[in-house]
Amino acid sequence: MILDTIILENFGAYGGRQEADLTPEPGKPVILFGGMNGGGKTTLLDAIQLAFYGPKARLSNRGRSYRDYLRDSIHRGSDPGEGAGVTLRFRRLVEGETRHFELQRYWREGVKGIEETVRVLRDGKLDDVFAEHWEETIEAYLPSGIAHLFFFDGEQIKDLAEGGHAAEILGTAIHALLGVDLMDRLESDLKVFERRKKAEGLDAATTQALEQARDELQQIEREQEQVAMQEGVRASGQGVARPGRAIS
Repeated sequence: MILDTIILENFGAYGGRQEADLTPEPGKPVILFGGMNGGGKTTLLDAIQLAFYGPKARLSNRGRSYRDYLRDSIHRGSDPGEGAGVTLRFRRLVEGETRHFELQRYWREGVKGIEETVRVLRDGKLDDVFAEHWEETIEAYLPSGIAHLFFFDGEQIKDLAEGGHAAEILGTAIHALLGVDLMDRLESDLKVFERRKKAEGLDAATTQALEQARDELQQIEREQEQVAMQEGVRASGQGVARPGRAIS
């Protein structure tokens, strides 16, 4: 896959419509983005992951629900009703032929909350079926579990080379690549199903107490995740973006 263009519309620190050409040139396969901390380098990487993976994207400052993240990522100076969006143009070989794709992910604040739209153009033509099954398509081509090996800040190179978390990061990626994470999710889903079946036989008071305990546990887990995210952001220094061949 070769990324050719990224377009940000009122996304994070990027107000208005901002377009960057990512197409590598002969003899110049690397494109660099530099800037001070807070200049939007990590936001650019987040935009790529968000466009590809939506709720499954590993984002630098997620720490909250997906809908809340989308709401907070709308540029402060823009109208939430108009929303924000990320568009990626890329190409890849399909059955020996180069196909051009345009992936559009838009969201806005509507009457019932955040409304999200995903559109996919293949060779310039809108493909509704492809868009409907985009999640399965991208997971088959580039699983979200290993995406962090392709899309990461420059300072993470040092962390992978010298840090104590390299084995954990690579192990997680291999775990996802082999599909073992699917078994973990299946096991988790079966446990949820089992708990629901057991809860059906409980009286109303016990069921309510159980639900309250679960809500409190989920709140604690969200707070722990948010603290971990904040610690990760504070630990991050100034870096250079490098997702694969297209950004460095």
